Amino acid sequence: MKNNVLLISLILVSFLLGKLNAQDHQDWKFIIPSPHSNPINHIQIINAKTWICVGGDGLYQKTTDAGLTWYFQNSAGNPDVAGTIGGNGGLYFTDANNGLITGSAGYIAKTTDGGVTFTSVAGGLIPANQNGKIMNFVDQSVGYIGFGSGDGEHGTVVNTTDGGLTWSIIYSNNSFSVSALCVPDKQTVYIITMDGSVSKSTDGGQTWNTMNTVVPQSMMCATSMDANNVLVAGSDGLCSRTTDGGDSWTQIQTPQSDWAYYQLKMVSDSEIYAVGDPGNLWKTTDFGTTWTGVPINLTWGTFDYLEWYSLDIIGSTWVITGNFGVVLISTDKGLSWGSNTVEYTTQILFDIKEFPGTNIIIAGGRQWNSGLRQVFRSTDGGTTFAPWDLITNFDVSAISLVSDKVGFVCGTNSVVMKTTDAGLNWNALTSPGGTNNLSSMKFVDEKTGWVFINYSPSDTNVFKTTDGGTTWIPQVTSGAGYGVSSADMADEDNGYLSMNSSGKPIYKTNDGGATWVPVPVPFTSQIRAIKVIDKNTLYISTNYGTKRVAKSLDGGATWTTYALPAPVDVNTMDFKDANTGYVCGNSVTAACRTTDGGISWTLENYHLPTGAKIYITPGDTAFALGTWGSILRNVSYAIPTGVRTESNTLPKGFSLAQNYPNPFNPSTIIQYNIPSGSKVKIEIFDVLGKLVSTLVSEYKAAGNYEINFNASKLSSGVYFYKLTAGSQILTKKMSLVK
Repeated sequence: MKNNVLLISLILVSFLLGKLNAQDHQDWKFIIPSPHSNPINHIQIINAKTWICVGGDGLYQKTTDAGLTWYFQNSAGNPDVAGTIGGNGGLYFTDANNGLITGSAGYIAKTTDGGVTFTSVAGGLIPANQNGKIMNFVDQSVGYIGFGSGDGEHGTVVNTTDGGLTWSIIYSNNSFSVSALCVPDKQTVYIITMDGSVSKSTDGGQTWNTMNTVVPQSMMCATSMDANNVLVAGSDGLCSRTTDGGDSWTQIQTPQSDWAYYQLKMVSDSEIYAVGDPGNLWKTTDFGTTWTGVPINLTWGTFDYLEWYSLDIIGSTWVITGNFGVVLISTDKGLSWGSNTVEYTTQILFDIKEFPGTNIIIAGGRQWNSGLRQVFRSTDGGTTFAPWDLITNFDVSAISLVSDKVGFVCGTNSVVMKTTDAGLNWNALTSPGGTNNLSSMKFVDEKTGWVFINYSPSDTNVFKTTDGGTTWIPQVTSGAGYGVSSADMADEDNGYLSMNSSGKPIYKTNDGGATWVPVPVPFTSQIRAIKVIDKNTLYISTNYGTKRVAKSLDGGATWTTYALPAPVDVNTMDFKDANTGYVCGNSVTAACRTTDGGISWTLENYHLPTGAKIYITPGDTAFALGTWGSILRNVSYAIPTGVRTESNTLPKGFSLAQNYPNPFNPSTIIQYNIPSGSKVKIEIFDVLGKLVSTLVSEYKAAGNYEINFNASKLSSGVYFYKLTAGSQILTKKMSLVK
């Protein structure tokens, strides 16, 4: 029975979000969530409207209008040799333009232009295995930073007396990381390490008095009223305080017994707030003796739970930040809350495809709750997406689209579904047996297709249909008993698959899957991804070794292996042709691109912790998918293509519509009508009359057309677009706002 797909949200993420969230220093742009999905580890409110944040994967984020719009980039962290940008843990800004950040691999950097650029100011001073977690300034000149290692066994504290231009090590610990830091005044410094020890200095760090294991372990934040009164908090809802300068400490169990506190914010001696997980805000008015919860009256159906990592308060403006890139805002001292963050309820996306000859794109993944929002659908080439329910309870693992209207999805519980109207509605097809995880699929036309099983209770790991999914024929490879990790078909006869196990060959068919024969490969580790260009040309990839990609031009008889510029455990790849393609995985937050068939590769950081899928459209627009329903798009190499709008009525006149959206960033749609066939040209000019792009230059039949113009390489400003068809010429103005 036909399922009417429910459009859960008509919020088209990015007419607004593309305009309102400027993304700098990166070719890969976040489409959803918005502004991004990186965790925000710390926030500082400069004034009621200007806030600055830092976070994971090199994040720097700034607003000057109280969170309505954001400028952000993911290149503010410390890059390693693999091109991965490290996360940032702390910051201190004196105003909207001048400040410091700290983060991974001993990183401290300074900006004087509001975060557009950063300059390292302590290169090589702090050991590279330690990450900056806490930055605490007493005034604009004197500040301290605490560092800790990932294994919890090394810690360092540095200080500055010249506003961060120079830094000196004042404390080093080779047994435990620094987990919290408190600086009541220029001379008094408290350091708390992971084992619960407290070290105190009363001379700015020249000498230290250490008290071993006097507070609970894993205290992660601290605040003070003065040099004698210090409060620390951390794991298991525990806090501890001293009122005598650290000579004695009192441990307190708060109501949040199963969760951690990440930051304390003192508003006054009688008003202290704490945030942590799972998304709670706590208040104490007696220096930690008792705690009460502060209600956050905002429903986040999109998340299992939120971890709040940081909060700041100025007057009636309260701002909290956390994981998933969420910023929570109150302008009435916490009585009511709102957020400009847009996030959709899919945990991770596994596949994305474009309906051939259209601008309609489908992405699918793991449902959040029963049957909810496994699919995102775009009608503008991936500029905006809306979430859709498929009603049926399953996770979408793979997508195959065979025409401008017809496509298929498959996934868990042996579910296969079909659309005949470009994803508006979906029908459940016959299940190919059992409750298998259908991890891959490929249809070569509307009737003939295959589904491949990753985890199967039986020896059958391939099913084929020749009637569009009404019936399924089991096919058994000589690798029976193993799941299929990746598969691709070149045509109705020829295809390849790999097994979900190390040390296995790939398997090849040239009779439509009736028989599958093993083909030796040059890797001993698991073949994670296969991409077939034609029956003889294919790429394979693995997750281990010096060389992780291989290509064959003769159906697997011989192979050429290639090294990548970073140790990417290549779980996914896509090629638009034999030469141009991407590979990515989840060991580094980057993709590798080749345009010469694998001989050379360039590293492109897309700032997702997990690269679950990568896909290139025929126009060379690339998409990367990952955790938290993230979709990123790279249009740096895209070739603009026109799309004829379907209509049974030919236009009566020659016309050129106003582009929409307008103003735009970075893409806009241009529609035009021609009543009779002619040579058509659409050109873009800047205000000086210089030609900057030619979108169309070819013969067009009579009809209604639209074209997507991407201006990601152009500067903000006014541009003109001109339509020429035969002797007819029309020109209109548009505005690019970045």
